[in-house]
Amino acid sequence: MNTERIKRALGLSLVDFIDELESTQDAARNIKLPPPYLVCAGRQTKGRGRMGRAWHSEDGGLYFTLVVERIVEDWAIPLVSAYYILDELSHIANNLNLKWPNDILSKGAKLAGVLAEGWRTENGALTGIGVGVNVNQEWLSDEFLMPATSLFLITGRVFDIEDILLRLGAATLEGFYDLKNQKFRGLYSRIKDILLVNRQKINYHNGKEIVPGILSDIDEFGNGVVETDDNKTIKLSLMHITGAL
Repeated sequence: MNTERIKRALGLSLVDFIDELESTQDAARNIKLPPPYLVCAGRQTKGRGRMGRAWHSEDGGLYFTLVVERIVEDWAIPLVSAYYILDELSHIANNLNLKWPNDILSKGAKLAGVLAEGWRTENGALTGIGVGVNVNQEWLSDEFLMPATSLFLITGRVFDIEDILLRLGAATLEGFYDLKNQKFRGLYSRIKDILLVNRQKINYHNGKEIVPGILSDIDEFGNGVVETDDNKTIKLSLMHITGAL
């Protein structure tokens, strides 16, 4: 992989590609450079998603962490990043959907997901935007919480991982800067239109346990309007949403 090409194209302080590591998020924490920079792996042995769930990082996928400065609305980064990545992937594959709060699906099967974690360094407060995309896998494990798919399985084409990294790295960076400059309110209507095409089943924590609901709306502050099983309507922040059914 030509990491120098990607570094120059995206204006990053570093692009580090490692064939196999435990987690790009963990590796990114150990780098002592000013942001933005990027760590990418061909395979993760301890990849993770939201709520500490394992992310199956199999050969043929793309796994990277883009490290950026901390911003006020960092809570919106997973949703905004997923939206911008979806927009770029839609030039490659048809019928993709944005799944609240951080996944990209194709016909109900998971294609990609985003995780954001924050930490402090001598360069200030940073956020690592972790992205996992199933690219060239011909087969995927059946151990996922939901069915999974890949760009290869959707299109029948084999993709150049470097090209996909360049495109999705640029999309993630664009989403971050748009969120920083426009705030979530400036992106709200576009994301809402994509999210609410279909009524989405979600899980949320009601204070005692994780229960199912239907996402019926989001507001300009990122809160989700959820219909409960007992026909009530409640409003939840992104922090309460625990993932897709």
